[in-house]
Amino acid sequence: DGQYHGLITLRTALRRSINIPAVKVLKDVGIERATGFATRLGFEFTPGEEGLSIALGGLYKGVAPLQMAQAYAAFANQGVYIPATAITRVETKDGTVLDEFKPKMVRVMKATTAYLVTDMLRSAVENGTGWRARLGSRPVAGKTGTTDESKDIWFCGYTPDLVAVVWIGYDRDREMPQAFGGLYPALIWREVMDQALKGTPVRNFVRPPGIVTATVDSKSGLLPGPLTPPEHQVTDLFIQGTVPTAVDNTHVLVEVCAESGLLPTDDCPERLTKALVKLPYAVPSFVKDYAERVPTESCNLHTGPLPQDGEQGSGTLPGGEEQALPLPEPPAEVPR
Repeated sequence: DGQYHGLITLRTALRRSINIPAVKVLKDVGIERATGFATRLGFEFTPGEEGLSIALGGLYKGVAPLQMAQAYAAFANQGVYIPATAITRVETKDGTVLDEFKPKMVRVMKATTAYLVTDMLRSAVENGTGWRARLGSRPVAGKTGTTDESKDIWFCGYTPDLVAVVWIGYDRDREMPQAFGGLYPALIWREVMDQALKGTPVRNFVRPPGIVTATVDSKSGLLPGPLTPPEHQVTDLFIQGTVPTAVDNTHVLVEVCAESGLLPTDDCPERLTKALVKLPYAVPSFVKDYAERVPTESCNLHTGPLPQDGEQGSGTLPGGEEQALPLPEPPAEVPR
């Protein structure tokens, strides 16, 4: 969206299609481990595809909608991958079965892992970029996708009963202005699934054993500490045994200038003590959570000694312009 949001959870990143966290996760997990997992889901990689852009679909050959549907189905199937087939069985006219497809079911991830991803993908539909794919009370998990210049737009989604993938694009790359995955693909997906699921009872995704709920600090990912403000406490799902045991150590008490919010100088007349996030690196001021972090600069609003009674002070305004600062006129009832 053209902005840097700072420290956010993976659920928020997925829900709002914020790409940088996906690249960072791939970097932390490692290319080899990640491509190995994706290969088990039916994706193919060209030798030499070792860049972090694969986190955003930057593949040499790309992927087909059928591949995406098979991969998403593994999450819907609680971690079991089943290759797609067009023919289930062959019969004679009298009903004799000549051949029958027997699916090869392969577990490619833990059921708990599949459920956590499904639950995050539900957030992307319920209150994220995929909101146009909602099916009323029926649970939907899905993800939007938009490539550079909107040459390819996607919506991949599933319910507990069906998985479907919509891709829109030209055989030869061509820009589609004002088009994105959360618009036309999500609307088409919704129309198709609404018809396909008519008469199918609404049911929820199966929650496997081993999923627990816990509240953590959204900035550190650790347990809330005594300085964690309420707005930085988030409750989410975890696989049992992975809930953090350490307590947040990023929030610290810091004294700042009450007016500028920066580190106070000796000339600042008023100061506040606030709980702010302290990390071993600094971010520029355009990052969305900049004001929630310990400042690295000193106040530039108050410089030099305060003027004495009856004197006219001189100071530096924001922007560096030097000018006289006249003293305010006292109220009429106050003797001069």
